[in-house]
Amino acid sequence: MIRVAHPLDAGAVGRILSEFIDTTDWMPRLHSRAEDISFAGTMIDRGWVRVFEEDAILGFIARSDEEVCALYVARAARGQGIGTALLNDAKQVRQSLKLWTFQLNLQAQKFYLREGFKEVSRTDGTRNEESLPDIKYLWTAKLIAPLKKGIFSVRCPISYPKPHRQEHVPKRGPDWSVVAW
Repeated sequence: MIRVAHPLDAGAVGRILSEFIDTTDWMPRLHSRAEDISFAGTMIDRGWVRVFEEDAILGFIARSDEEVCALYVARAARGQGIGTALLNDAKQVRQSLKLWTFQLNLQAQKFYLREGFKEVSRTDGTRNEESLPDIKYLWTAKLIAPLKKGIFSVRCPISYPKPHRQEHVPKRGPDWSVVAW
């Protein structure tokens, strides 16, 4: 089940983040585990975090508008579709998502490419806290073939009722399914 994180979830979210840092040999530990929990609490307070829970919190995504700030799955739960479920949840409410991952994180790179993200830039790491080279990725909802001249269908699970006349077609918004150009 995916749900909005509550303040009391900060401990579990922070532990998942800490676990990644502790078990990834190339990832420097810059903050204490207590600071990881505090950071999780800040993201939760901002309304950014959704968690995947089955008896316990197994993963989380933190998103500010289109920016995916964090996506982590507990080590024992990886490879079970939890990351994909969290990303799909975010894709349902946004027409595009952007995120960064480290160049050393080869598993994340494969995952994001498989999930439809495209690499848009690389940096040398001078602008991130860890000083590690990173990659920016972008996902956008795919336009499907034109229905009629000037009208395109967009993949989106939420759709408006079919309009009777062109002027009733929504022109923009986070959950539009038909767009007039």
